[in-house]
Amino acid sequence: MDVSVIYVNYNCSNLTINSIKSVIELTNDICYEIIVVDNNSTPNEKNIIEDYCNTNNIKLIKSNSNLGFGKANNLATKYASGKYLFFLNPDTYLINNAIKELFSFASNNDVTACGANLFSKQLKPIHSYWMLMPSISNEISTLLCDIPLKIKHKNSYEHNHSKSPIEVAFTTGADLMIKQSIFKEMNGFDDSFFMYFEETDLQYRIKKIGHKIYNLPKAKIVHLESQTLQSRTKKLELFFNSRKIFYHKHYSNTYLYTANIILILTCISRIILFSILFNKEKIFFWKTTLKQCL
Repeated sequence: MDVSVIYVNYNCSNLTINSIKSVIELTNDICYEIIVVDNNSTPNEKNIIEDYCNTNNIKLIKSNSNLGFGKANNLATKYASGKYLFFLNPDTYLINNAIKELFSFASNNDVTACGANLFSKQLKPIHSYWMLMPSISNEISTLLCDIPLKIKHKNSYEHNHSKSPIEVAFTTGADLMIKQSIFKEMNGFDDSFFMYFEETDLQYRIKKIGHKIYNLPKAKIVHLESQTLQSRTKKLELFFNSRKIFYHKHYSNTYLYTANIILILTCISRIILFSILFNKEKIFFWKTTLKQCL
């Protein structure tokens, strides 16, 4: 088996099914399987995804509780037989034969992990990876509106506008292909993360032992961001809780304190800016972010 395509479904059966349909329609010339973990969705959602998986010969693993993203993916890998694992969000769908492109690149070049270029529903380029790990350097870059990254990497600082693969700090969790042997060597995703930063943490650990992460522009996927988590406030709470876990795990308390000070300065500067511009949505976002920092 070349690739195990893995989904975590939680009350988003229609999104998951649409994504699976794109995989079945557009994936050619490789041997793959699809595995879905249902994270204890509502009865109606469970029935929808179960009926679809049974009809289409897709492995369905039913969890009796919501395990979160990383832990549910870890469960799925116990049933996976692919040389590479491809973790794909339900709120995505393929534009081309992306899985074959990623697998061919990774297997032919002995690459441990890689991801695709992501696009909005309108097929506009969106955030696909990042050039810095979560760090003080990254917080400073955010404070400076990422101008340092834009200068260094030009227009490819978060989406690959070139025609060639590039090395990145980490690819987003919306789509991550990783060699199964290395995934097992790293003991998979850290269960401490319920949602957010689990893929960043895994790629951080992979890079620490000398492996590289790549973005492949030939592989193209649509990501319908925020379609599976409706509350922005809840989303930010989960994000900052996982951010704290990441910093505590890999850095000192002093390092986290310094990173938070820089982030607070970023929040204040953005609130002032968007108040001048009368952008209520952005003001709300940065005020909510500031509350999470305090």
